[in-house]
Amino acid sequence: MKNTTPKAKKPRRKISFGGWILIVSASIVIIFGMVFAWILLGAYSATGSIIVGNRFLLELDPKIENAKVNEVKTALTAESFALKTSVNLKSATLRIMVQVKPELTDVQLSDAVLKIKDDVDAILPITTYFTSTADVKMYDLEIQVYNSTDPVSTETFTYHYFIFVKNANMLSWEVQDVSVAINPELRAILQARLNGTEEPTTTQ
Repeated sequence: MKNTTPKAKKPRRKISFGGWILIVSASIVIIFGMVFAWILLGAYSATGSIIVGNRFLLELDPKIENAKVNEVKTALTAESFALKTSVNLKSATLRIMVQVKPELTDVQLSDAVLKIKDDVDAILPITTYFTSTADVKMYDLEIQVYNSTDPVSTETFTYHYFIFVKNANMLSWEVQDVSVAINPELRAILQARLNGTEEPTTTQ
């Protein structure tokens, strides 16, 4: 009779707490590495392709159609004081530029600016298209009116450049004649320095 000796069972190694932490950390690193590699692969495959988006999604309601823009241009071109007009709609801003006749008086110039505003308002009501609400962001309106594009003598000609602004978040519109210095004293100092006519300062 053969004596069989039982095989000794190998003791199972227990994973320590530190080992479990190492396994979990390695798994997290591998998972995030795979996700990052997938993002890089997607970005590389999309290289050269145009991404089309709309940053005004669910805004600008009602929208300004091209037909309305053309209607505004037609109305401004028909004005007797206008020499050259430009109307364009880009990046949610309706920008209008009008060169008026140089012989207009200051009163006629201010009337022309307001008439242009009224022409726009008749076709695209300002309270509707250029005033935001709590839920909808609307368009901005900018009107630039000037009476010359050529170099002129300030002694014989009064140059004016008006900018009418009505941002969607503004409660009311504003007009500024940017050809007139807001601070005449500072303008005189700067002009003297540019012309080299500034009196030298004397040191005590």
